Amino acid sequence: MRPPISKTIVLLSIWLAPQGYQAHLIHAYSLSAARSYQKIHETSLPNPEHIFRTLVSAGRQFPSSLNHNGVSYFLATVPAGTRLYHGRGGKQPVESGFEWLAFEPEHASNFAIRVCELPDQSHSDSRAKGPEHLISSDGSAKWWLSPEQLFAYASSATQQGFPDGCICPPDSRHGPYLRLPHNDDPRPRDQQSILAPPPKGPPRLPKHFCIDSGYLHRYSPISDLHLLYIDGMSAAKCDLGTLASQDDVLLRNSSYRPGPPDPMRGEVSRATGLCDLAQTEWNGKIDGFVRMEHGFEIILCDFAKVQFESAVSKSRSVTGGTAHVGGVFQFLKAIGEDRWWGIGRDRLGVWTDRWVTAYSEPDLDLFGKSIDGKLPDLSGVTDEIAYRLNEQVKDLVMSRVATEDSALSSGDATDWQAVADLYVARYANRLQYLMSFDDAKELRSAAEDMYMVYLDDDADTLRGSDGAIDRCINGFIPPHLTQSPQDAGPMSHEAISAVAKQICTTLHDIVAQPSLADDLQGQKEHLHALMDYLRWPQWSFCGDKRACEIDELCFVAIWPWGSKEDHDSPSCRNQTDAMQHMMKMGSYWNPVRQE
Repeated sequence: MRPPISKTIVLLSIWLAPQGYQAHLIHAYSLSAARSYQKIHETSLPNPEHIFRTLVSAGRQFPSSLNHNGVSYFLATVPAGTRLYHGRGGKQPVESGFEWLAFEPEHASNFAIRVCELPDQSHSDSRAKGPEHLISSDGSAKWWLSPEQLFAYASSATQQGFPDGCICPPDSRHGPYLRLPHNDDPRPRDQQSILAPPPKGPPRLPKHFCIDSGYLHRYSPISDLHLLYIDGMSAAKCDLGTLASQDDVLLRNSSYRPGPPDPMRGEVSRATGLCDLAQTEWNGKIDGFVRMEHGFEIILCDFAKVQFESAVSKSRSVTGGTAHVGGVFQFLKAIGEDRWWGIGRDRLGVWTDRWVTAYSEPDLDLFGKSIDGKLPDLSGVTDEIAYRLNEQVKDLVMSRVATEDSALSSGDATDWQAVADLYVARYANRLQYLMSFDDAKELRSAAEDMYMVYLDDDADTLRGSDGAIDRCINGFIPPHLTQSPQDAGPMSHEAISAVAKQICTTLHDIVAQPSLADDLQGQKEHLHALMDYLRWPQWSFCGDKRACEIDELCFVAIWPWGSKEDHDSPSCRNQTDAMQHMMKMGSYWNPVRQE
């Protein structure tokens, strides 16, 4: 038996713990010698590994891009005074009604555009009124034209030069224009296909319209915004299941449920329906919704909740024109690299003590329609389950004041994402390290070094160490939650304990099972099965690289850009490589366009 773990190691582990969690660990270590740990019983919770992964992905761009089909709902808060951004055609502030807000200025800048009219000699009035379906009262482009199309046409103009008939003013301040395509399809717009690839050759352009610069607005909440966070990439307008948690669940019986698809997949109807739901069914308990696409955004149901600060003219779109290739790369860094692992808890607080997820439904097959067998899909969910999820979300929202606010103000809330993060931080690299060994004895010895810290050297043996397994499982659970049996503890607690048990029992088996002592293949089979069960997003971050070079970013498919390769195997790409992959225009998100 090895000598007892020194107090130095214990103190070092406390010192290395994230700030704010050290007190929990100090208390846990002080209790460990005086009491026995509660034995974790088998959980009846379905899909604990998926629930754990949802927990560590919430509010984070990279893992939510990998696991883009969200099936969960969280209460969230944006504190008063948080800087938020909105792009539109006009300078006048939005004073009421619903609109979209972004957390990053680069994200909002993509919408800082307006439809302008170009002079045409065949018309005596160069400012002849254009079709109503193209422009709104302040010149903002209406939602029928998708970002995919905007980028495709801008890219074509960049590569081939502007086609005949494009009149661009010589004033360089305006930069290249994004142009609106002709639409000769005789069918009604809501029946037209939006999955067809871009037309071959130069874009066909209208004679009188282009997209000119608009304004980037800045707003800040007057008081805390109470929101419902819909996880995954729930603002990605595609057919892979990203919208199902809204369209097939929350809006299932809504008169605003999006109908036949338009290029923005019924986004205006969807936002209208969600805000109507919040105001009527939920009695205005929340102010809007948080979702993610290429960046996190808010559907704010009433702009009277925010204060207008300023509006600045944007002379060019972030994603348009040859002069802006560097701008596009910085855009990707701003919404991606800078926010891969969170947009800041002081900007978006996600409530993890109580939340709703379809993963907890025991009779629901979430993977029957999956595109790869690993991503869930709520499309086609039954009326019964949709109703049950709706009622759970309603109960969550309606109890917000009684649960979230009181718990947070009293300090009784547990940040379960922070707890889950501690397990990931402890084991993600260590499990990869164990997989790197080519010798069974060395692998076993390294596993012992990880596991022995939980043994009571006076009472435990390797083969009879249930107490050590329990201590391993409870390693980062707040002490007061391990001292008494939990009849119906928080779902987050159950999921974390179940996942921790898989990790700890795997380590125990590698260390203690005689049959694995010299069996390298058997040891690695245990580890591989564990890692396949966990599927932590950290293991998908650009292969074996811990970080990309300073002039690169870890490029993963983010709607509407990226290929299947970018989703399955994110890799470090410099500015040129990233642009080439963006030019594929969402081959992953639009299967019709697959290479």
